[in-house]
Amino acid sequence: MPVSKAEAMIEPQEAFLMFEKWHSERTRLLCIGAFYGWNLQSQGRISTLSNQEIQIDFLDTLGRIVLRLDQEDLGFEYAEPKDAKPDVRKLVPGYARDLGTLLVALPLRLTLSQFQSSQVPAREKLFFMEVPEGGFPPDPL
Repeated sequence: MPVSKAEAMIEPQEAFLMFEKWHSERTRLLCIGAFYGWNLQSQGRISTLSNQEIQIDFLDTLGRIVLRLDQEDLGFEYAEPKDAKPDVRKLVPGYARDLGTLLVALPLRLTLSQFQSSQVPAREKLFFMEVPEGGFPPDPL
């Protein structure tokens, strides 16, 4: 599958360096997940980082995301949401569409119908975007 100008595959070591920078600088991140049948969106900071795992604690301290980085078949991409496919772009708030984004493509899972078809299934992805200094502008009502 060709990579468009909107996304570029990067090596796991490059992704880890981005996570490491965000961790050391205590950068506020917007985290968005696109999964089969559901999605999530929250802001947080990396609280724990190792070669095996990253933990992002939500700003409200009521939740967290823990992701194993040593899973087989993880993929990493650098992209801009404004250039993403429409089904992914609709998950990203308008104020965040111009931000550079680290995408983590989770290990491929297939439903029975996908397994039986010749189509390449979409992968579930987590998006990590650096929140600008001072936060995002309020959404207009």
